[in-house]
Amino acid sequence: MAVTALAFSGPTFFRDVRARLQADRGMFVGSDGAYRYVCVDPGFYRLGVFLRPTSSTFTASAKTATAGTPVRAVANGQVFDDYQFGSPGPVAWLGEVISGGAVLPGGGAAGSAPMHRYVAQWPGISVPALAFGTGSPSTVVPPLRSAFGRLVPLVEAGARATAAQLGSWMTKGARTGKTVYGLCAAEAVLFVLVQEHGTFLAPTGAETVTDLMTRLVGMGVDQAMLADGSDSVALLVDGTTLVTPAGYKDNSIPVGPSLELHGLRLTATSRLVLTGSTDPQFAGSLQLAGVRASLRLTAPGAALVLEDLGTPSSGSAAQVRNGLGLTFPMPLTATDAPPRPSEPFLLVGGNVQARLLLRPEQTTDGRLTGSMQVATPRGQVDFEVLWDLEDLP
Repeated sequence: MAVTALAFSGPTFFRDVRARLQADRGMFVGSDGAYRYVCVDPGFYRLGVFLRPTSSTFTASAKTATAGTPVRAVANGQVFDDYQFGSPGPVAWLGEVISGGAVLPGGGAAGSAPMHRYVAQWPGISVPALAFGTGSPSTVVPPLRSAFGRLVPLVEAGARATAAQLGSWMTKGARTGKTVYGLCAAEAVLFVLVQEHGTFLAPTGAETVTDLMTRLVGMGVDQAMLADGSDSVALLVDGTTLVTPAGYKDNSIPVGPSLELHGLRLTATSRLVLTGSTDPQFAGSLQLAGVRASLRLTAPGAALVLEDLGTPSSGSAAQVRNGLGLTFPMPLTATDAPPRPSEPFLLVGGNVQARLLLRPEQTTDGRLTGSMQVATPRGQVDFEVLWDLEDLP
């Protein structure tokens, strides 16, 4: 993991950073003055829940958690109701936290009021599966897979929050640390932005929430929510601490969001349908049911591993495999992945080329559709790709 100095600002930031996601498995880590930030492709990253073990500090345990996949980043969560000054210990958070579709025990008596916001994820992938809303996340239908409540809005539907919505944040100076969870839907970029806290003076480049809202709206941010701030702010990526909370807060922060890298694999309903052929051996109709493959982001790009063509509608699996000249597992790679939304993966390997579009959904892991061409000694065989997906941790 490298931290790149890049201004977190401007109307083209998310389009520009989208291309940078290709170098590090769909993630970009940057710095801008007092800010440290992480941008990810939510098609391959899930919003998870990190719980601090009560015997450990937040940064020590998060550092261990982010030292390997799937968890790559952890930030501090919403406000909590007590402090552990001498050593780490149990602390209740305020508002709801949902993990695995269930509200976690351990929250304080104060829940989410009607003016509070949440950031969450349904069981699906990418932008359709991300939820930013008002009130308690446990009331949302369909049910959410993960969520953090009791947040404060900065930007909603591309518009600035009001002074009434921000409450006491309007009186806090630029030096106050800030943790923001946000989304640019047009470029499908989920981000966590953390401003360091200044104990006495504002760090260089620090902003008030008013200035920060101006920055975010100018960047085309659709949604942005404030978590706990001040000297509670924390950010850890790939086993490295980028923003450190105060010692007593490190003993106390009970929970925070994690960004977890996942792959995708085909379900049993996935099919290949013959659409054309210049190879006389594949002149008739043919469908292949139960195709097996997996798709993961790599550094750089992506890798699709074709494992089996499944069951053919005519002939044997061996006849089809041998006629196409395929051996399994067969890796196909793309160096310019993940692509921008609505752009296909271009994957090549051996005698196979595939052009696949990831179609995200709210409550399922989506589909891959497109085409696959296989070059044989006798010509070219074209297939339509109809692949249903499921999560591959």
